[in-house]
Amino acid sequence: MPCTVCHVPTPPRTIYCPRHRRFGLLAADDQSLLAIRIAMQENWRPALDGFTCAYCGKLLNETDPNSPDYATFDHIFPGEPRLVTCCRRCNGMKNALTGPEYRVIVPALADHWETGAPFDKNIIGFDRWDWKRVVLGAPLPPRKVAPFEARIKKYVDCIVCHDILFPKSRYCGRCRRFITVQRDNAARCAAMIESWDPVVKGFRCFYTGAILDELNWLSPWYINFDHLIPGRPKVAVASAWSNRMKGTMTEAQFRAVVPALADHMRTGAARHLPVAL
Repeated sequence: MPCTVCHVPTPPRTIYCPRHRRFGLLAADDQSLLAIRIAMQENWRPALDGFTCAYCGKLLNETDPNSPDYATFDHIFPGEPRLVTCCRRCNGMKNALTGPEYRVIVPALADHWETGAPFDKNIIGFDRWDWKRVVLGAPLPPRKVAPFEARIKKYVDCIVCHDILFPKSRYCGRCRRFITVQRDNAARCAAMIESWDPVVKGFRCFYTGAILDELNWLSPWYINFDHLIPGRPKVAVASAWSNRMKGTMTEAQFRAVVPALADHMRTGAARHLPVAL
């Protein structure tokens, strides 16, 4: 019988050709096996002799798992069975967003970078943000004075926001919650000083310019520290969702791939995504 995906002849007692069998049998349960089969059938392009990414439109790599264009399967709505084929890059960037949210927030981020227009924090609802499975609003545990703080010289006010100092610290009680270990103390402090907005008295995301949440660590807008170049010490203050979307890309790679992806989402035009993860 012909392969259920590409319709070439198949070995006995199988519905897939050898090329597609390794994808068709990835799941352990019957429901996921069916979802993978449907996703492959929907995204197979006979004219290209391959699958295309549901998000960026690129022809997918089927042989090299380390390639950012390698074929993977993404849950359009996290937690629901329906799947689409997509590249490893887009799968990682989408993360806990839904498919419709991903198609909205990527062009919005590109517009913010290209025009400088304010980024609308309410543009999507983060309906499936997976950290919401934990009780929302759970407070962070109080942090005691770190040993290295107790030995420092006296400061007049917080070196980040110039508020009243926490006892035996160079930071106020608000800022010191984000300085957790001495190893990356200097890098985090520099990032916080750079992102602090004294007018609104809050920290702005390096990628969106939006004011970040400092209390609800389960929020997609909670303060994260993003390594601009993975493995290097320099960090920037960023929202949790943009930090996860950037993943293992460098800042330069992230700022190159988002506009290219946004252009495809807006127009459907095929554009080469210029960087690897």
